[in-house]
Amino acid sequence: MSKKIFYCNRINTLNEECPHAQAILVSDGRIEFIGTREALSRYIYIYISSKLKKLI
Repeated sequence: MSKKIFYCNRINTLNEECPHAQAILVSDGRIEFIGTREALSRYIYIYISSKLKKLI
């Protein structure tokens, strides 16, 4: 599984619900997350935490 994160001060998304973003997470060629840098950090933390809980 390949994941890439793109950061910029202002990304135009062409999405009416979220017209501008600061970060985009792309997973296997599909957009998984669009939002602020802080929101992406929380998203990644939750994702990693859920993966670690499955290992325990």
